Amino acid sequence: MINKKTKELIREGKIRIRVKKAGMYQYQTFIVKTVPFGNKNSVELFLDKILEITESEKIANDIGIPVHTKNIKVFPKSQGAKDFIID
Repeated sequence: MINKKTKELIREGKIRIRVKKAGMYQYQTFIVKTVPFGNKNSVELFLDKILEITESEKIANDIGIPVHTKNIKVFPKSQGAKDFIID
């Protein structure tokens, strides 16, 4: 389910997150995208760069919505695409 904090993030359209990339901490700007899912839309964070899988998982679990990077798409623990459908 999408909580109040996540709804606020979706409304803003982007978020700047500190990530570990190539052994160094950097700030990356993730864009909130809506993705078609059947007749409705699903929401995810998108970054057009490669991130380590563990870092992507950490972000998905912390923020609470899926993370889609150039190399992988990760969902928060125990959730799937159907949990992020928006009207």
